[in-house]
Amino acid sequence: MRKAVFIDRDDTLIVNDGDLGDPDRVRLVEGAEDGVRTLAASGHAIVVVTNQGGVARGRYGERDVDRVHERLHDLLGREHRIDFYFCPFHPK
Repeated sequence: MRKAVFIDRDDTLIVNDGDLGDPDRVRLVEGAEDGVRTLAASGHAIVVVTNQGGVARGRYGERDVDRVHERLHDLLGREHRIDFYFCPFHPK
């Protein structure tokens, strides 16, 4: 059995003061890269989860979220397997 760590994306791995659908605006939180490296080295599966209500509100699309995740994976290191999941809904 493999252990897994579920990590919230916004303001945990990346700086985000609102909706983020632009991969050029992705900036890592200080220590995020080292933290992911440590978790990966310890054998944990890394799962990033995030609520993206901006999709439901039409501010950006699901493909934009995927592009943000691709950029985040580039910054964290492609040598680490990271699974990304997001919820594209908003309660209103």
